[in-house]
Amino acid sequence: MHNNQLIIIFLSIIVLVSVTLNLLLFYIAKNYYLRLNSQTLDPLGINYYPLDTHQNQTLNSYHKKVVFFGDSRALSWNSPAYFENFNFLNRGISGQTTVQVLGRFNQHIKSLLPNY
Repeated sequence: MHNNQLIIIFLSIIVLVSVTLNLLLFYIAKNYYLRLNSQTLDPLGINYYPLDTHQNQTLNSYHKKVVFFGDSRALSWNSPAYFENFNFLNRGISGQTTVQVLGRFNQHIKSLLPNY
């Protein structure tokens, strides 16, 4: 191989790596921008869960309603399968502060009329 061919191959690899890294950085920046804007436009996360109280029509109305509410710790709770007389609803939002959680209480909890 001639030196010119090696230089062309080397420059081609550099350009390919550069384009790949630029696309990756663009994707990361775009996700960060969208996440930042969603928090700015809806800082309490009101739109995270539907506000329609009729969404729970599939729940058994004779069972007691239990709501997990809070941040990522509440979000990560799994509904216990061994409690047969309960409907479990999860209203956790990852990354929220106490102020944000308290700010959305009326919209996400009161309308569900939970027993616990």
